[in-house]
Amino acid sequence: MEPLFRSAGLIVGVVLCALLASCVQDTNELESIQISPATGSIAAGTQQSFVASGLMTNGESVDLTSSVAWSSSDVGVASVAGGMAVGLLPGMTTVRATNPSTGIRGAAVLTVTNADLVSLAMTPPTPQVALGTSVQLTVIGTFSDSTVQDLTATVTWSSSEAAVATVAAGLAQSNGVGTSTITAAYPGTSIEAFVLLTVTEAVLSSIAITPPNASIALGTSLQMTAMGTFSDATTQDLTASVTWASANLAVASVNNAPGSEGLASSVGTGTVTITATDPGSGVNGATSLTVTAATLVSMAVTPANPSVALGTDQQFVATGTYTDASTQDLTTSVTWSSAAPGTATISNAGGSKGLASSVATGTAAITAADPGTGVNGSTSLTVTPAALVSIDVTPTNPSIALGTDRQFAATGTYTDASTQDLTTSVTWSSAAAGTATISNAGGSEGLASSVATGTVTITATDPGTGVDGSTSLTVTAAALVSMGVTPTNPSIALGTDQLFAATGTYTDSSTQDLTTSVTWSSTAPGTATISNAGGSKGLASSVGTGTTTITATDPGTGVNGSTNLTVTLAALNSIDVTPTNPSIALGTDQQFVAIGTYTDASTQDLTTSVTWSSAAPGTATISNAGGSEGLASSVGTGTASISAIDPGTGVNGSASLTVTPAVLVSITVTPPAASITMGSTEAYTATGTYSDVSTQDLTTSATWTSSTPATATVSNAGGSEGLATAVALGSTTITAIDSGSGVSGNTTLDVIADITFVAAGTAISPSALDLDVPTPAGMAESDIMIASIAIRPSSATITPPSGWVLVRRMDNAGGASNSLAVYQRVATASEPGTYRWSFSSSTGSTGAILAFRGVDVTAPVDIENGASTANATVHDAPSVTTTAARTMLVTAHAFSSAATWTPPAGMTEAVDIASVTADTATGIALEVNYELQTLAGATGSRAATASSNADTGNTHSIGLSPGP
Repeated sequence: MEPLFRSAGLIVGVVLCALLASCVQDTNELESIQISPATGSIAAGTQQSFVASGLMTNGESVDLTSSVAWSSSDVGVASVAGGMAVGLLPGMTTVRATNPSTGIRGAAVLTVTNADLVSLAMTPPTPQVALGTSVQLTVIGTFSDSTVQDLTATVTWSSSEAAVATVAAGLAQSNGVGTSTITAAYPGTSIEAFVLLTVTEAVLSSIAITPPNASIALGTSLQMTAMGTFSDATTQDLTASVTWASANLAVASVNNAPGSEGLASSVGTGTVTITATDPGSGVNGATSLTVTAATLVSMAVTPANPSVALGTDQQFVATGTYTDASTQDLTTSVTWSSAAPGTATISNAGGSKGLASSVATGTAAITAADPGTGVNGSTSLTVTPAALVSIDVTPTNPSIALGTDRQFAATGTYTDASTQDLTTSVTWSSAAAGTATISNAGGSEGLASSVATGTVTITATDPGTGVDGSTSLTVTAAALVSMGVTPTNPSIALGTDQLFAATGTYTDSSTQDLTTSVTWSSTAPGTATISNAGGSKGLASSVGTGTTTITATDPGTGVNGSTNLTVTLAALNSIDVTPTNPSIALGTDQQFVAIGTYTDASTQDLTTSVTWSSAAPGTATISNAGGSEGLASSVGTGTASISAIDPGTGVNGSASLTVTPAVLVSITVTPPAASITMGSTEAYTATGTYSDVSTQDLTTSATWTSSTPATATVSNAGGSEGLATAVALGSTTITAIDSGSGVSGNTTLDVIADITFVAAGTAISPSALDLDVPTPAGMAESDIMIASIAIRPSSATITPPSGWVLVRRMDNAGGASNSLAVYQRVATASEPGTYRWSFSSSTGSTGAILAFRGVDVTAPVDIENGASTANATVHDAPSVTTTAARTMLVTAHAFSSAATWTPPAGMTEAVDIASVTADTATGIALEVNYELQTLAGATGSRAATASSNADTGNTHSIGLSPGP
């Protein structure tokens, strides 16, 4: 049996980015903490170093080892501090790294064994270093359980010759030339490892050139020195022994001749890299040398004799010519001056040097002088009168109502910052005359007139210069001008209502019904009120006799209109109850309406104000409750007189209501949407619902029909009414009809074929990297093939044959690590004799292909799930919840053994194989079973039992959908 302590764990935690010192002011946050290694195995008394890494949301990884809080879930097995775990007793513990502020943590699994150290090995085996340097030595221990472990931090280190070298935590530091034996001893044992460390003479480490980054003028030279630093920190002048080189001989050369080594001579201006290389070791050093330009001779100022408009500026440039005929832009280094600052000034300020600003018309001499040499140059600047620069059109982006005008103004700005009203001298234009026009006529220049809603660009152009300016004009819908209220001066009887309408007239002479948008008011609410409620706006209700003014006001503009309303006295004369003498079925309702007729011949709906009564409440009741006044409800069969009485006057009206027996309203056929197989039956029930909400079983009295008798028939014979019998695959509608009323109900019946198992093909392999599984015998086109492939170890990659679709792969790293992969494929008319699965590694594999007939080829898998199982001989395939009846449940069970299986109760065993024949734990065993599920729903877990050799494994459950 292989050790059962191989497992991996990863706990991902999320913490705020603000908890990390590397975060600035952004939204980058810690997304998870990961500990490496994720699993570790050490012997008791040894150590294991862990590193905690934080993964940020921007993808960056941050080392959190020193900032997290370390802990061990079992301090008796191992302790941990600062990421270093110490094994104490055999067992397994979880090492955790926790953020102290939020509790977010990562985890790794550490196994401590009771293995004994067998031997030590030290690397490198024959170390050699130069004096002044060091080398890191590593000690690997081999234990009795064949595991290996880095014991560098655990062993005791010593050096036989401290004058040659010392050693601490495996880091050997050279002290003198010679050899020393470095020893690593495991505490508490006599086991040691040795290497012989050789320390050689110090070697050249680096070369520094002085002076560094020097600068010389063109035509001069510079002596450079090369100073070498050795591994023992000593230094030596190597100027005469190194090889000197220049990266650009067109800028400078450097001498290697005896007596002048390192002498650099300028050739041309620029910067060049100078290199000194030790010919024996190849170690080199470098620096830069800059050769500057020659001496200034003359100065030129450009542009020559320019002219600018008053209020504008002119940038001048000063160009120096040097003794080597080169030139240079000196604009920012010279001193500028103006001979006539009343005409023009010139700037010496940083960022604007040489920028001349006009002050008045005239001519001024402009001079540029080099402050170091006095060399200067000059030119003249002429300032002419100011020129038009821009035109501003105001108002900016105005909006006017359709049917109105807007006056625009044009203001010109000149080069001297002065402004002038140009409204009457510019040429005005509109970019969309269909939206607005603009006038150029004398006396109305710039006057825009609206034509239609929209936005148009208005432009003013100076005809002499072409300078223009523009703005946009928006023409909105016409604005409200006046309000009319109708009807005019109406009169109503007290207790009645009057609906008013408000009509608005707009700037474009159009009108609009504003009844629902205005605010209504009454000057005498004691006479009449008027509603502003949604659905009744403008409805005036009489309160008392008299006259009141009714006003409608537009809330946005304040525009209003009004009229008078007179409320007169009126007396109720009679009440008419409708409908007259209605008849309803028991269990239904009837709404009655009471209409009052007044002495002024007016009528009014009094349904909600009268008192309703029934002369026979055992036949029908009638409501006086708010919201349901006049609603009669049937109680029993018969006739009842319904009356409406005005409570103030006693005036009444009546009608009679006849209640007949309840009538059939609907039929429900159950069960709904059933599925049965060929030759089976389904018993249907017809339940009638009546107008009084009562129900009745109509199964034996209804007439039953099948829309497709060739698919299923349904019986009307005595004793078997509603019994449907499947005849052929397909779908039919089963209907129950009440012969007296014609009321019917129906449902759907599907006749389906059961899924059947065809055959299985199996294959085993003790360790080959290919597994050839035979195609099941007797398989036909459109059959569904399910392949279960079991492999050790779990780290092996699996390459399936072309055309196979992976359903799920389960990996179990515990115990004897193994995997189970399940695939599916729809069989074609021509299938090969075998299918090959390939593995990257294998210590044993098994495989099986099962063929099923009658599965839905468009969506074969109804539901599936998989799980890894713990160390045991009983391995449960997980429960799945099927969504359709008649699905085929297939379970696969695999674990590391050559045991045989007992299938789950109620299931048929299709496959029981192992990669080796002997009853040992070295192989991998596979069990596959199937069972038809007659009903949809949870299948329950399915346990297969192995004959021996408890170990970890994997299981899978899949429900195959029945075909249409």
